[in-house]
Amino acid sequence: MAKLTLHIGLGKTGTTSIQDFFSANRSELLRQGVLYPNFSNSPNHHALVTAFEHNPKALPRAFHRYDQGTIQQLGNQILQLLTDQIKKHRADDWILSTEYFIHITNHETVSSIHRYFSRFFDEIEVICFVREPVGYYASLAQQHLQGNTSFPGPDSFKMNVRDVLELWSKYFKVSVYAHTLEKDSVATLSSHLRLDTRGWFRPAQNNVSLSTEQIYLLCDLQRHLNSPEDNLFTSQNDQYKTLVATILMNPPPATFSHKPEIIKSVRTLIWSNHRADFDWINKTFGTTFDIPKQNLRPSTEAKTLSGDFKSFTSIFVTDLDSIALYKAFIFDYFLSKMLNGPEGNTSQIRVQYPIESIERQNVA
Repeated sequence: MAKLTLHIGLGKTGTTSIQDFFSANRSELLRQGVLYPNFSNSPNHHALVTAFEHNPKALPRAFHRYDQGTIQQLGNQILQLLTDQIKKHRADDWILSTEYFIHITNHETVSSIHRYFSRFFDEIEVICFVREPVGYYASLAQQHLQGNTSFPGPDSFKMNVRDVLELWSKYFKVSVYAHTLEKDSVATLSSHLRLDTRGWFRPAQNNVSLSTEQIYLLCDLQRHLNSPEDNLFTSQNDQYKTLVATILMNPPPATFSHKPEIIKSVRTLIWSNHRADFDWINKTFGTTFDIPKQNLRPSTEAKTLSGDFKSFTSIFVTDLDSIALYKAFIFDYFLSKMLNGPEGNTSQIRVQYPIESIERQNVA
């Protein structure tokens, strides 16, 4: 009996790590009778969603530039490639992974997915990792602020995970795992699939969380970028791009930076808007979530919390002294690079900051 495991997300739950791991170990998977197909030269199977969903808004950003006709044509090609592989290979178990299936929320489309895969597989199981809403919102806000000056406020934020799980459960067997930063989603899914992954190659993790100071500085830069006034930091300016890349990809070490933390009253508000749904997940799938007690206590602040949540400081705990220090730190580093060049001598730089004096060595 051939079995298909369909990993559908959610995003922000280690999906990229799972996809990179299985993609890098396709031959090891095959030795254990498991096929992780490659039909789009990508570690994930995002392109497969185009076979069932033709609305560009529900697809990865790479497909947003196409019209529905082009997407449908591409989807037909992808589906034919997958069909050919299924008929060609006789693996006992298959794994497909894309978090974009989670955006499919209508019965007709999910039913068509079920009809297609039921032609080839005797057993189909859907795996979904779910992250508690406060951590999910914080991660979503971080990603959004890398390209925008604002993001949806916590009062309007609502995960549709219950609707998705209820719908997919009508057609598939669904297993739900709670994701936390302390849990390894790769290990959890590998254990669920009873894979022996000892000695397998583990690709480096690319999705690194930003610090509070990094996010705040990015907000400031985005405000410059989107300002109607002339300024140095425009989207066409190479120096702006270099600075953003420095902050995001290769920031100098700053031991005084902080992990992002949601304001207490905002945490309580987010949980109060999701409590019923997560109680339902626990009751239906037996999945438990680590919920800090302070998030569950009634909060007068949370009940009355409303208004404009477009600014960083209205959502995240901020230390303005630390932020000022980080701004001076990163701009000094960036300007040193500009003045001395990538190979310039910046091995000994001592700068007086408002809070303290920091000596940095060999930062170039």
